[in-house]
Amino acid sequence: MPGLSIRWYEELLSSPKWIRAFENSFLIASGAALLASVSGTAAALGLVRIRALRKAFLSALLISPMIVPPVVIALGAYLFFAKLDLTESIFGIIVAHSILGIPTVILVVGAAFASFDQNLIRAAASLGANPFATFYHVITPLLAPALLSGVIFAYVASLDEYIITSFLAGPEQRTLPLQMWDGIREDVTPVIMAAATVLILVSSLSMVCLYLLRSVARRNAIPSKATEFVVVAVESGKEVGA
Repeated sequence: MPGLSIRWYEELLSSPKWIRAFENSFLIASGAALLASVSGTAAALGLVRIRALRKAFLSALLISPMIVPPVVIALGAYLFFAKLDLTESIFGIIVAHSILGIPTVILVVGAAFASFDQNLIRAAASLGANPFATFYHVITPLLAPALLSGVIFAYVASLDEYIITSFLAGPEQRTLPLQMWDGIREDVTPVIMAAATVLILVSSLSMVCLYLLRSVARRNAIPSKATEFVVVAVESGKEVGA
């Protein structure tokens, strides 16, 4: 190469097929991260409250996508989604990708919730707070770094997924990994390297954002908001009792 140039990035951003691949990838990754974070957080909070034997079985079942080869998950998802007419659809790919992100969210949020002070939840519940208010005002501020970590890991895992997508995607659901692989098979050009650089930058920026958010959470003492909520509830309860 004679020198530095942004020619291949210009070609990457001006090609309709690459632009469509970017749009599909970021849409699918965002949906999968949201679905995995909601499902994984609910599962992690539920696992803490059940008996040890049942907890061990359910934990192994929920974390199994990290152990099972992706091609097995891809084949099973294809056979199952084909009956529901969810193949070659964005929604079907989002659901399949979220299966890969749920175990990570469960591990991250579950580890954080294991050291969570359960007395805060009991105090909020005893003073009349419903489960949604308790989760929003007490649990979320304390587990915010873990929740964000789970979302980011699920997002990056979906953004990089190829095997499951290749089973479920159609011509209109081509993602960035699929488009890169097609480029390698058909015509190897520096555009593929430009796309790979974009993926690396997105993953790196995600990790930097995670670090900055955790630093801001510590600096602003976000956990104190949960304690403040309980203190206010206690004071309100005293006033009502008086």
